[in-house]
Amino acid sequence: MIEDNSDRKIAVIFVTDVVGYSKAIENNEKQTLKNLKECRNILDNLILKHKGKIFNTAGDSVLAEFSSAVSAIECATLFQTKLEIETLCKRFRNYGVSYWYQHR
Repeated sequence: MIEDNSDRKIAVIFVTDVVGYSKAIENNEKQTLKNLKECRNILDNLILKHKGKIFNTAGDSVLAEFSSAVSAIECATLFQTKLEIETLCKRFRNYGVSYWYQHR
């Protein structure tokens, strides 16, 4: 039997990006960047709260690592719920804002 001295760990990779980000930037760069910043604040806090770790970002994409699939799913579910609530609130407050963000 061959001895294996390598360290192993379970990792769940969480990936998200904004649907229609390029088109949103094209239509209204200033508002899109503001919305992205708000989304990232929500997401970053949820990832930390669920003991995840962001290991890469690129534009509108975020990659995070969790040691538990349950934590990753709870984080993703809460993020989607918070975005839906924020979207509804913004649409009621600012009738001129016809888009928000949907992450996948």
